[in-house]
Amino acid sequence: MRRIKTARQLTFRYFSLVAIAIIVIHLSVFDSTMEGLEFLYAKNQIYAAKQLAQQELRLDQSSKRSFFIQPYTHVYIGDESVPKTFTLAADFPAEQIKVVYDHMNPPNEHFALKTKLLYHGKLTTAYLINFDNDYELTEGEILWTQSRQVLLSLALLIASLVVVLRISMRLTSPLTTLADELKKRGGQDFSPLELPKGSSTQELLQLVNSINAYRQHIAELMERERSFNRYASHELRTPLTVIKGAIALLDKNPDPNSIKRQSLRLKHASDEMNDFVTTLLSLTREEDVNALSDREISEQELANIAIEHEYLLQEKPVSWHIELIEPVSLVIPETSLKILLGNLVKNAFACTEQGSVRIIADRQKFQVIDTGIGLESQARSGQGFGLGLLIVRDICHKFGWQFSLNAIPSGGCQAMILLHPESTQKTSDIPS
Repeated sequence: MRRIKTARQLTFRYFSLVAIAIIVIHLSVFDSTMEGLEFLYAKNQIYAAKQLAQQELRLDQSSKRSFFIQPYTHVYIGDESVPKTFTLAADFPAEQIKVVYDHMNPPNEHFALKTKLLYHGKLTTAYLINFDNDYELTEGEILWTQSRQVLLSLALLIASLVVVLRISMRLTSPLTTLADELKKRGGQDFSPLELPKGSSTQELLQLVNSINAYRQHIAELMERERSFNRYASHELRTPLTVIKGAIALLDKNPDPNSIKRQSLRLKHASDEMNDFVTTLLSLTREEDVNALSDREISEQELANIAIEHEYLLQEKPVSWHIELIEPVSLVIPETSLKILLGNLVKNAFACTEQGSVRIIADRQKFQVIDTGIGLESQARSGQGFGLGLLIVRDICHKFGWQFSLNAIPSGGCQAMILLHPESTQKTSDIPS
C-alpha cells in the first residue's frame, strides 16, 4: 500500500530539491563565468602577443624558433619546435583559440593559437601558447572564496528550512486538529465543527464551512428519511383504515347504493394515499426546484382542496370560503400544493367548532384563518393536527417559503405561508 507522506515530509523534500537546484545552478554559473573570463583574458593576451612576436621576428633575423613574449606567452615557430609535453592534434584549427594541456603539469590548462607569422621572409606556421599560472592561482583563490560563500549560503538554506518547517507545522496543525476531531466524532454526530485554534487562514475557514455545510446536508437527508418513515406510518394509516372499512362493508352489504358509496370512499382514500406518497417521496429525494415551471393557481383548485376535508365540518355551524385576491402563479406540483394547503385546511376545520374558515391567496402569501380554539389547546400544540404541520414546514423549506402559525387575539388562529420571505410584509398582518 502506498504510504502517504505528511506535509512536513513533503515540505522537507521539496525544499531540499530547491536548495540543491539553487546550489548546482550557482556553481554552474560561477564555473561558466570563470571559464569565460579566463578564455577572454587569454585571448586578448595571445592576440597582443602575436603582434609583438611579428615585430620581434621582423627586427631579429636570427634563427631562433622559440621565444617568450611578456608577460605569459611563448611563441613556437614550426610544429617541431613545440615541446613534446604538449600534444597537438594534426587537425588543430588555425586562427582559433583552443585549450591544450602540459603533460608535465597536468592540472593546469593552457590556451594556444595556431597562426602564420613572417619568418625569414616566409609565412611559417607558429604556435602561441599562454602560460598564465598566476591566473590559475587567482582562480583557485576565487574558487576557495566562492566555496566559503557556498557554505554560507548552505547555512542560510538550512536556517530557512527550519523556519519553513515551523511555518508548515503552524499551518498544518489546524488541519491535523480538524482531522482528529472528525475521526473522534461518531457517525450520528453532525454538530458544526469549530475553527481549530492556531494559524487560521481563509482557506481553512472555507474548508470548515464547506465541511459543516456538507455534514448539515447529510443530517438533513437522514432527517428526511426519518421523517418519511414517521409521516408514512402516521398519515397513511387513516386512508388504509378507510379502505379496510369500505372493503368490509362491501362484503356485508351488496346494495348498489352502498356499493357506490363505498367505491367513492375507496377512491378518495386511494387518491389521498397517492398524493401523500408522491409528496413524501418528493420531500425525501433531491429535486431541482428550478427545473419546474410556473403554473397558475385557480380558485377552483383551492376550493377542491377544502371540499376534500368538508367531512370534518359535519354537524358544525362552520362556513368556509375562498378569497383569491389576485392571480397567483407558483412553481409547485399540484399534489404538493394539495398536501400543503390541505393540511392547513384540515387543521383549521378540525379545530373550529363554530364560526368560519377563510382561505386567502395573493402573490405574496397564502393564509388560512379560522375562528377556532387558538394555539393554547393540546390539539394545536407541538405538531398540530397529526404530523400535518411538520409536512407543511418541510414543503415550505424545500420551495424556499416561510411558514408561521399565529394566534388571533379575538380568538382563532392564522396559518400563513410567505412566498417571498425577503419581502418586508409583516407575518402578523391578518386581513379583516
